[in-house]
Amino acid sequence: MKNLDKTVLALFIILLVLTVATIYVYSNKILYPRINNEAIAKEYEEELKREKPDIITVTEKKTPEDEKLNLKSMSETDRVHKYFMEYINNVDLGNYEKAYSYLYPEFKQNYFADFATFENYVKTTYPEYMIIQYEDISMQGKYYILTVVIYDAISQAEITNAREQRFIIYENDFGDFSISFQI
Repeated sequence: MKNLDKTVLALFIILLVLTVATIYVYSNKILYPRINNEAIAKEYEEELKREKPDIITVTEKKTPEDEKLNLKSMSETDRVHKYFMEYINNVDLGNYEKAYSYLYPEFKQNYFADFATFENYVKTTYPEYMIIQYEDISMQGKYYILTVVIYDAISQAEITNAREQRFIIYENDFGDFSISFQI
């Protein structure tokens, strides 16, 4: 009986040591890197720069020249979608002044002479959360005409006064564009 008690006690001690070792390894190998993730990322980026200095790392901001090169490599359709999304994302996020700055000058003068008129139009026409569905894209001269359907993301119902809306995008240069739309 005493041998059995010693065996159980020895197994219990072994299990206890293994449990403590597992907890130690888990906390130092798994939790520690998560806690120091920024330091590890910075160290990794520095090492990457030393090995391949021509690679732009994720945390570095793209310069306007880099953005222009990126736009030049895109197809016309992708660029128009990017311009439109830049405009509509500003509308969706409530950055109305930035969205207003994208409007074609003559369009702005004719329909939204002041910012308050534009802001009121956007708030009453578009839902708070939008889903955009691209329908068509065409080109007339130097203008791209993008037709989209705008849905309310919450109710999934179409907006009654803007079911299908056309946006006209004029590209002055890569990354420099103006936008107007069907009212």
